[in-house]
Amino acid sequence: MRVLIAYDGSAYAEIAVSDLERAGLPSDTQAIVISVIDPKDWMKNLPALERSAEEVCKRLQALFPRWTVQLETPEGQAAQTILNRSKTWHADLIVAGTHGRTGLARLVLGSVSTALMRDALCSVRVARAGSGRPSGPLRLLIGNDGSPEADLAVNEVCRRSWPGGTEARVVAVAEEFAYADVERSMRVAGSDSQIGPQEYRWLETLP
Repeated sequence: MRVLIAYDGSAYAEIAVSDLERAGLPSDTQAIVISVIDPKDWMKNLPALERSAEEVCKRLQALFPRWTVQLETPEGQAAQTILNRSKTWHADLIVAGTHGRTGLARLVLGSVSTALMRDALCSVRVARAGSGRPSGPLRLLIGNDGSPEADLAVNEVCRRSWPGGTEARVVAVAEEFAYADVERSMRVAGSDSQIGPQEYRWLETLP
């Protein structure tokens, strides 16, 4: 699996890196940490960003000893540079943090994570700051509306290597979703996933 990790030295990027422990990624993953440098101020920011990015690479290598981890620091506009690299490298997943801007701030400043989710040709994992990780097993909530895109999401969950005890729920709105499709999703995940079927807790429909 090829994972492109967008890293800008921010606290949000650090959260995205730390959250990879809960992403169910395979042990033979190839990862590129990409830190895009703004050409206007690269002399000021490049040394510090390279140092922090190198530390991230070392941390990833320690967390995932079998991963192949590389660092790239290209110049350019962040979102487009990341998108272009994901296409040329044929990435399976892009990982990024989000600054959580909304409303006018997002319109004025733009959003790298939004651009990645909108335009990437592969899956995108966006980590957000929260109040801390809840105790207990990892919980996955899978929205399924019976579409081919929803099937892709289920298949993506099934190809990951989740920790034992992981709980997954397929959620569908009863008025817009056939019960047979929910059963099909359950069979797909239960038969193909590395999480045992007995470890799933399915929420079949919502009123």
